[in-house]
Amino acid sequence: GTGATITHDTTDRNASMAFSSTTAGGFTIMQTYEHFRYQPGKAQQIFITFNFEGQDANADKFAEYGDQTNAFGVEYKADGTLNFYIKTGTTQGDQIIPSTQWTNQGDLGLLDFTKEQIFFIQFEALYVGSVSFGFQIGTERTVFHTINNSNNSTAPYIQTANLPIAVGMVAQG
Repeated sequence: GTGATITHDTTDRNASMAFSSTTAGGFTIMQTYEHFRYQPGKAQQIFITFNFEGQDANADKFAEYGDQTNAFGVEYKADGTLNFYIKTGTTQGDQIIPSTQWTNQGDLGLLDFTKEQIFFIQFEALYVGSVSFGFQIGTERTVFHTINNSNNSTAPYIQTANLPIAVGMVAQG
């Protein structure tokens, strides 16, 4: 978007995103070219590495397995709110779970979003299964929240599980 840059760091082998004069609503995003194909009848696990570089009062930051219509992800909002989410085009509607409602709040103090993270999503794409969100802390994978979609909705929780991985940010002014 306007005023946004993505710079490749050859020493640390990463890409850094920044806004310079971006107006509210402007964005920058890096996304895989290929979609990762869900294998019917199997659960799927997605790992995404990123560094939000802390909270930014001028930008919402996100890491997701998804696109504009369907996604599983984590977001760190400009107001300091940390959420897991499922975006969907189905009649079930989006699900946003703030960290204050995560089932495992005891380990929240171990997360430092000024450092690199390994975020993971585990899901059953039977379109009514459970979705778990977590982070790797040291050598342990820690689930912070699970959404159980089975037997509690009249519509699938997502339209497709064949999605790309994306990391980005949206300017808030």
